Amino acid sequence: YCYVNQSQLSFTAGGPVRSTATANSSSASASRSTGRSTGEGKAALALSHQMSALKALSAVCLNANRKTPHGVSLFEHALLHIIRLWVSPNSSRIAMPHKVDVCVPGASILSSAAWNELCRIDSECTLWRMLMSGDSMHRFTPTIYSQILAPIDDNGKPCAVEPSEMEWYLQCMIRFTRAFLIEGMSKINESGAFAHTRYSYVPRRVQAYGDISEFNKRNFPAIASALIVDRDLEALKMMYFFRSYIIDEGTDIHREGQQKSLGEKVRGENAMQKGGTFKELIRTTDLSEKLTELYANPLFVAKALPRLLLEPGSESMYFYVRTILRCKIGLTDIFADSYLTTTLKDIVWEMGKYDITDICDTSSASYNSVLALQKLGLIHDLKAQSEKDGSTRDVMKSLGAVYADASTSEGYDAARRLVSKRMMMLVINVAMTNWAQQSLSDRIHALRCLKTLFLFLHEEDSPKYSTQIMSTINKAMSTSSPRLHFGALSVLSDYVQMVLKQNVKLIGANLSDIVVALFPVFEEPTYRKRSRHAQASDAIEEKPDPYQARSIDEALKLLACLVTGKVGKKLAPYFGEIPFLPSSPALDGVRSDLKRLGVDIDDLAVMTQSTTQGTQGHFTGRDSIGSVGSESEKSRPKLSSNAQAALRKRLGI
Repeated sequence: YCYVNQSQLSFTAGGPVRSTATANSSSASASRSTGRSTGEGKAALALSHQMSALKALSAVCLNANRKTPHGVSLFEHALLHIIRLWVSPNSSRIAMPHKVDVCVPGASILSSAAWNELCRIDSECTLWRMLMSGDSMHRFTPTIYSQILAPIDDNGKPCAVEPSEMEWYLQCMIRFTRAFLIEGMSKINESGAFAHTRYSYVPRRVQAYGDISEFNKRNFPAIASALIVDRDLEALKMMYFFRSYIIDEGTDIHREGQQKSLGEKVRGENAMQKGGTFKELIRTTDLSEKLTELYANPLFVAKALPRLLLEPGSESMYFYVRTILRCKIGLTDIFADSYLTTTLKDIVWEMGKYDITDICDTSSASYNSVLALQKLGLIHDLKAQSEKDGSTRDVMKSLGAVYADASTSEGYDAARRLVSKRMMMLVINVAMTNWAQQSLSDRIHALRCLKTLFLFLHEEDSPKYSTQIMSTINKAMSTSSPRLHFGALSVLSDYVQMVLKQNVKLIGANLSDIVVALFPVFEEPTYRKRSRHAQASDAIEEKPDPYQARSIDEALKLLACLVTGKVGKKLAPYFGEIPFLPSSPALDGVRSDLKRLGVDIDDLAVMTQSTTQGTQGHFTGRDSIGSVGSESEKSRPKLSSNAQAALRKRLGI
């Protein structure tokens, strides 16, 4: 997965350390001098070893194959070790030959070297693109925050920061954020004289700290939510001080700007004087109260609750309620309607990431999203009870029962009650909103969400949503994507079979729309593909699309459900209003079943023939439906108003 040159693993760069145990101690000054030399020699040797290890770690980051899970793991572990060497170089703090300001973390040779390696890795890999991705923001980036803000002890666990050292870690976090987490800083917000300072230090300018403050506001909920899931109390405390420190710095810089012209300036003696004020602020702050106030903020709660419920265990939820909120906020407030709605949408969207067969597998990690929905359903029921009885404290004690019952039939029934109650909101917000602006992957994701929701929708409520469901299906079928066609037909098949159990007449009334929606999948099952290295004049290779075949199978299963058995007999009169089907051999079985029901379908091939002949100059799609006076008019069956409306909608006329 990666290649590291053996020379970079060498630990030989340091001379042997000579023992002074038998040295003549007649001269005290000579003894002290010898002891000092021995200590410096040991420090130099330790530094040499750590510098070699630093180069090896950097080589791992630069050469790891990040396209594989193992390569990603290697990269992340190596990067974290480099960050630790930068922030906490431990015993190798050998003074630099010149004074280094607190604003420039580099009080040792090792720390400065580690920062240089981070800059080199960023120039090769573009760290912000990796660290700001959705997956990383939920997992790896919060770990970096924890590593920088909360140093680890000998056991590898976060430990409390001494007030005298706190400003060091806060400045490290500010510098890392500005250099590696804010996209295109040197190109977008910087120019001229201080563009080169991106990696050197944070210029004392309103603009620089304003960018960091904006970044913090935008990403704080996601990062802090992950820290709560990890139950990292020390990092959560430091996050509070980090936010306060940025605000204070921005205020001071703005005040300075009113007194003198702005210029590049590294923080010097004034910063050290301010450190005493900051230490006093730390000493006098009621941190427990401030943490409760910060992490009960509505913006944070809306982001944190889905993450907490998606965790399979209850430890993180209890940590948030007991340790952070200190049980001062009741269940009714934590899961207020606005929070509950946002949490429900986020959990449903999470469920849409997986195939429906995966989330139904209790041994799969994706099943956690189902459990999260069932936990939310149980909490919704408990919340309703607490509002009725006023026993919020008793309900809070029932959180353990929520986690115990989530995997049982009680959890499933609670989730069904919640989804059925808010199904209209979910269909509109998850599947229909901003369809035109979403990417292909987002549209497929939305269709999977819709299909998953049917698992929790009460069948007797399903007819209520026919208009919204068919609108989503028609939008998907009007595209040219076979993947969207397959996803839409899968949703349509599930929905039709659900409604048939409750209201066959409703399916009959919408049968024209349903059947016409299937027409695109019976077109020629090929797609055009040009080789990446092909010239514009080269022929385009046509290959069968695998999703086209799957779509045809799904469409045939749906039609078979509609034309056979008792359902077929009940729907036969409605099929009489649809006098044609596409001229695909795959539909021969459907025609035979309809003939046994007394319905004779004419093979007019409206979709394929009208489109083809229209392009050849014979007639257009509009002519094929509504033209009058041609010779074929007398022999053509007259279309019902429903069939005409469905066809016009499908053909866009």
